[in-house]
Amino acid sequence: MNNCIIDDAQCASKTANKNKLFKNIVLKHSAIKNAKMMQKNAKIMQIIANIAIILIISIIISNPLKFIDSARQGVFLWGNNVLPALFPFMFLTKILVGILPKYKIRPSIYVFSISVLSGYPISSKLLRDYYDKGLITTEYAKRVYSYSATSGPIFVIGTVGAMFFNDIKVGIMIFVVHIITSLLTGLLLGGFKRSNVDTDIKSDTDVNYGKVISESIFSSISSILMVGAYIMVFYVLFDAITSIGLLDIVTRWLEKVNVHSDLSFGILAGMIELTRGVYELGGIGSKLAIAVSGGLISFSGFCILMQSYTFLQPVGVTFRYILLVKIIHALLTFIGLAILLLFGI
Repeated sequence: MNNCIIDDAQCASKTANKNKLFKNIVLKHSAIKNAKMMQKNAKIMQIIANIAIILIISIIISNPLKFIDSARQGVFLWGNNVLPALFPFMFLTKILVGILPKYKIRPSIYVFSISVLSGYPISSKLLRDYYDKGLITTEYAKRVYSYSATSGPIFVIGTVGAMFFNDIKVGIMIFVVHIITSLLTGLLLGGFKRSNVDTDIKSDTDVNYGKVISESIFSSISSILMVGAYIMVFYVLFDAITSIGLLDIVTRWLEKVNVHSDLSFGILAGMIELTRGVYELGGIGSKLAIAVSGGLISFSGFCILMQSYTFLQPVGVTFRYILLVKIIHALLTFIGLAILLLFGI
């Protein structure tokens, strides 16, 4: 009887081993299949990207004077609005990042506060600075980014409210909702979890101020030039897409679902380059245009998204995560503004 029990146990063991081996083979085959599929998709995307680049180059060559003017407009916007508004913040905040560890100020509080004051893409730049100094981790950077990627009052209240919508109250309302929904986005994505980074900041009592200032100058110049390059490129890209009628096709399609052409054009323009889109919506001036403008400001547009990704990619933050944060932020802002405007609050 004992032999029977032993035989049964051995059979069960062999069956279990066979099942385990079969399962491992299936999993390995599935992993190989998925890897091949990912490689195939990556090649297809690369081909599509190459075709798109060749097409854009062809469009630019076909009418170089027009696109030189587009680039000039982008440089003009950068030189007259972005450079004087953003460069001082980049320079001074870079200095502060160099000396703040001495005073043990939490990176999360500092990044959020400066972002609220100065706007895109300063939070991404600061997180990169902290990461380069070894003061924060990738996971910490993701959590802080989830609620600190905000626009600033100069743009939202001054430019959008006072200039585009001719009503500073509109700018104030958009900005308040924009900041509140930024915090809600962080809450939804777990951005406010406690971290040792906030309680265990490295203390550096020997700060070389000369070195900090010189590094800040070089870093800020490099960063502001990068921002300018993105603005210029996206201005050219927007006009290239417009010139082949792609935006008109999408606009006509949206008209079929009762979205006004001016509104749809503003949305599409803002998704590419924020300032252009919000300017178009300011000309409409309706309550819906205000709510959509708020959503676009929270989304920030692909021009700013690429700026943020350039700073955060070395930190380990993926473009997919950046896009997720901004989509959630945009939806919450639009809904919040729509409710306020609908009930006349």
